[in-house]
Amino acid sequence: MLFAIPASSAEDERSFSSAGFTMNRLRGRLDLENFRREHRVRRYLTAGTDPHTQVGRLNRIERLNHLLGRYAAQVAEAGDQ
Repeated sequence: MLFAIPASSAEDERSFSSAGFTMNRLRGRLDLENFRREHRVRRYLTAGTDPHTQVGRLNRIERLNHLLGRYAAQVAEAGDQ
């Protein structure tokens, strides 16, 4: 069996850094499933966007509006039932 070692650990480091924003000392009792959900949303919002440019910030806002629209539709649908 052959074990492959990635040439760079940059993706892993970014993942741990992003997880650090989601899980901090004030949120130490956060449930694992809720942590995974929040981390997944954070990764979706920030993937491929540059926070230092106007275009990158607008892309994040657009993605956030998309998620909020989906959430609002689900809440409305649940209220109709």
